[in-house]
Order: sequence, then structure tokens, then C-alpha cells
Amino acid sequence: MSNKISVQQRKYFTQRIEEAIDAKISVLKHKNASKVTDLGNKQYENYLKEIDVFDKLMRFNVIKHEADTLCSTLKQIYENIKKALDVKGYNSDWPTIYNGSSYETINSAYRKACEEVALQNSKGNDIGKEIEELERQKRAATDLLHGINELDGLTAEVNKILTGAGVPQLGA
Repeated sequence: MSNKISVQQRKYFTQRIEEAIDAKISVLKHKNASKVTDLGNKQYENYLKEIDVFDKLMRFNVIKHEADTLCSTLKQIYENIKKALDVKGYNSDWPTIYNGSSYETINSAYRKACEEVALQNSKGNDIGKEIEELERQKRAATDLLHGINELDGLTAEVNKILTGAGVPQLGA
């Protein structure tokens, strides 16, 4: 038997040996992975203590839970305020609070709610009353231009129905 083999034979045998050994190594790596995982799980707490992270991680967990609970409460209060202010559905002018929202987002949302309450309450001051009177005059002029005064009987009946509904009267 000759010790000489061709280049093609050498490549073939090398590939065959590598594949066979790689298959064995792969099986051993899988067996070892579960042992490494078990060992890691047993040593995890000691590892965290060794690198001085355990107490910080536990403190973070408590703080994160408290922050999530507080954010959820703030979100619910904000949603109730929006309902009370009659803000329905998605409104691009109003910030949205999600679980995990930042302080800046939550603060912005409550600032918007405060501005809306202030706007609604401003109707009682002198400027607010003047604005309301101008809006009433604008509606009356628009109604006149659209011929609402020609339907006085119908307008009076509709206004009687609308009384107390909080909507502008026709022709007023």
C-alpha cells in the first residue's frame, strides 16, 4: 500500500474526519450546556453578590414595581380627568400616558388637563364673557345669513327642544 494519496483524497478524508468529530463535539456541547445552566443557576446569587450587584438589583426591582404601580394609578386618574372634561377617543392635542411613561410625558399630560380646566373656567371672567358674547353674535349673524329667520316657527320649536341641552340656540 502506498502512502501517497491525491489532493482530492486528502480533502475528502479531512472533511470526513472533521464532520465526524464535529458531530461528537456537538453532542457533548449540548450535554454540557444543561450542566453549565444548572451550575449557573446554583451560583447566580453568589455571583451577583461577588460582583456587588445583588443589593442594587433587588433595590431596582422594588423601585421598578413601585414606579409601575404609581404610573398605572396616574394613568387611570388622567383618563378619568379626560372623561370628566369630555375628551373622547384619541385626540392628538392630548398626550397619552402609557405604563412606563417618563416623568416628562406624565407631567405634560397633567399640564394639558390643567390648561383645559383653566380654559373652561375662564368663561366666567370678563374676557371669557366677552369671547362668549362674540361667539353668540357670530352664530346669530351666520344664522341670519343662512335664512334661519325665515323659519321663525320652526326655529322656535327647535330652540324649545334644545333648551337645557347645552347647545347653542338657532338664531341666538
